Amino acid sequence: MNKLKASQLDSLRTEVDSIDNSIVLLLNKRVNIVYSMMKIKRKLKIPIRDIKREKMIVNRLSHKAKNIPVKVISDIWKIIFEYSYSIGRKKLR
Repeated sequence: MNKLKASQLDSLRTEVDSIDNSIVLLLNKRVNIVYSMMKIKRKLKIPIRDIKREKMIVNRLSHKAKNIPVKVISDIWKIIFEYSYSIGRKKLR
């Protein structure tokens, strides 16, 4: 590989690393917000999980993700939803 392409590759990897870092920070923030919502819902005695809202979120994000199949968005967010609720339930105990 020539030096120019190696330099371009390094630059792109640095950019991807930065995006990955941002994703993790935003996921942490999301989990904390979901936990706060769970505490409020618990006090209001309303269901913690809202499947209808989850479907709306996946639908909205699928429209934004032009190059990512709906199934991939759905699978990713299913993991995010499950993890958020699982962490929230552990903290509420």
